[in-house]
Amino acid sequence: MTADEKVQIDFSGPMQTCLLTLYGKALDARAAQPLLGDRFAAAAVDRLDYDFSQIKSPKRLQAAAASRSKYFDDHVRKFLAERPRSTVLHLGAGLDARVWRVDPGPETDWIDVDLPEVVAAREKLFPARERYRAFGASVVDPAVLEQASPDLPVLVVAEGLTMYLDPGEGQDLFRRTAERFPSGSIVFDTQSKLANRMVDRLLRRVFGQPMMRWPINDLAALAASLPRTRCVEAFSAIEVSAKTTPMSRSQRVGAAIMLAIPPLRNIGHYARFDFG
Repeated sequence: MTADEKVQIDFSGPMQTCLLTLYGKALDARAAQPLLGDRFAAAAVDRLDYDFSQIKSPKRLQAAAASRSKYFDDHVRKFLAERPRSTVLHLGAGLDARVWRVDPGPETDWIDVDLPEVVAAREKLFPARERYRAFGASVVDPAVLEQASPDLPVLVVAEGLTMYLDPGEGQDLFRRTAERFPSGSIVFDTQSKLANRMVDRLLRRVFGQPMMRWPINDLAALAASLPRTRCVEAFSAIEVSAKTTPMSRSQRVGAAIMLAIPPLRNIGHYARFDFG
């Protein structure tokens, strides 16, 4: 396939949502002052045979996608600076180019995981690199964790993933991760029941169906239910966005109001669990 050929996709269900975040990061990359500056996202949007004009609220999507991905990128860089001889297991990677943005060193193994249709599109959109591969499977398939060495620390990245999982399968995935590897971290984001209802309205409009399944309202309780696991970091997603995203005065006032109202402040969190 040549670089200017359009990439055909036939995504269904939750895999379609990776197009939303990809488009948001592409818009950020094209902005005068980008937050994330993901040139790979912009190039991927240009090559995909998909009508992105059906996605509404592009400005809000741009800010949310770029802010969230930057938060996760920063955590990956920090983890690898301390433990370069590790494996990064990026679950539900979608069409994200994190491995090229972070550009890990030669001691790090990196595995992106998503459904086979998404992995097939990734292989057409992104270049190859050393010590990197993509694995096509459901993230809850037991074979996924077997792709990473059980002798090395692991960083599991689950950006924009937990809310799409069956609650029982999601908790089991976290448990099996803590049991398999000697040490490591899981960095992920969560949504409350209220957030899931709000996001489902958007998904119905764009894709014709709701997809939210796992609301997480109590991170401490989730960590306590897992072996060798502790919650070491949890921030309101609204707070992180307010600190990292350029906002107008009215937007900052709106964010301050949301942070003052507990159900809105706790609508979503960015969290890190450590184990081992």
